[in-house]
Amino acid sequence: MSVLLHYQDGDELQAAIRLKELPSVGIFEISTNKLVSFEYNDGIGTIAHQYTYPEYRNKGLGKAVEILICQKNLRELDILPSKCVAPARPKVIGITEKTKYWSKLMDTNGNPSEIWWTIYSKTPKEKIVIRDN
Repeated sequence: MSVLLHYQDGDELQAAIRLKELPSVGIFEISTNKLVSFEYNDGIGTIAHQYTYPEYRNKGLGKAVEILICQKNLRELDILPSKCVAPARPKVIGITEKTKYWSKLMDTNGNPSEIWWTIYSKTPKEKIVIRDN
């Protein structure tokens, strides 16, 4: 969980449920059996939490797990893959824009759409709002 961009208590349980109930993919180093790149679903039909450990980056592993999870979502869940990239992630936005298989959702003015994620709770907590595009 230490590699999550946004983290709060209870995320381990939520991730465990997602991994059990939804498609996920991982790439392991053969010699060590170490997980080096992975991605799973967020529970609402959007791929989420893609991560490749720094020493394994720039080898195409992130692209590979993204393609694999999208194929699994189509095959196993019959859903069209989607993802949101936070404006605070310009490198990921740039990589996504270069691919041929993603398109950007635009608003009525021709600008990238913004999606506001709000996390609610039954117990009193400070409201968390996450903005993605």
